[in-house]
Amino acid sequence: MMRCVRTVCIVFFLCLSLFSYDGEFTAHTSMSEVRDIAFLDGLIYAATAGGLSVINATSGATTDYSLSNGLPGTGVALVAADPSDGRIYLAMDNGNLAVLYNGSFTTYTDFKSQPDIRFNK
Repeated sequence: MMRCVRTVCIVFFLCLSLFSYDGEFTAHTSMSEVRDIAFLDGLIYAATAGGLSVINATSGATTDYSLSNGLPGTGVALVAADPSDGRIYLAMDNGNLAVLYNGSFTTYTDFKSQPDIRFNK
């Protein structure tokens, strides 16, 4: 009986240590599958299966966007840059449209009804 109690306690504490939360979440997404690219003002925007990767063409510095830092989904299917205003348009795998402007994302789920998005006719 004592052996059974000891085994249960050991298993309990092992499970507790395996599933403990340390206060920070880490996004584990792959930026290696590039689906589309756009170039604007010295920056390369790469649509990937894991999010958006922005690469400075001069310095090589990279910034990755995923769920953990504002991107409204994980997979980006297409990317387009608008040189007239600096907006970056992202077609997400989930069917939404995300717009990166001044460092923050806006998500459109019913984007055809939005007056601030222009479509070519």
